[in-house]
Amino acid sequence: LPPEAGEAAVQTMADQVSRVAPGTLEDAFSNRLWQGFELGALLRQVTTPTLLIHGDVGSGAAVSEDDAEFVRQQLPAARVIRIPNAGHLFPVDHPAFTLQSIEDLLRTS
Repeated sequence: LPPEAGEAAVQTMADQVSRVAPGTLEDAFSNRLWQGFELGALLRQVTTPTLLIHGDVGSGAAVSEDDAEFVRQQLPAARVIRIPNAGHLFPVDHPAFTLQSIEDLLRTS
């Protein structure tokens, strides 16, 4: 979460994190989540329409610009959309934009 996140956002995030299986966050933060998998090869097998919406890591987003570029390279047909200054909770902070992006994908797929 960004430093200016309010108490409600902090509480929401704490509630979500408390429901994650033990060890999952440690694996994710230490880059062990995909250990044993070749992510590029797995992504290249995806044949369904794909939408990746992300914000900025500096604002609390989980997907970096490098991550988004990796997805673009592995899934050239994917739609990759960046919401400037958005954090991890962009669907909450930008619900109309998020919904419109999903509807656009569904309408054109």
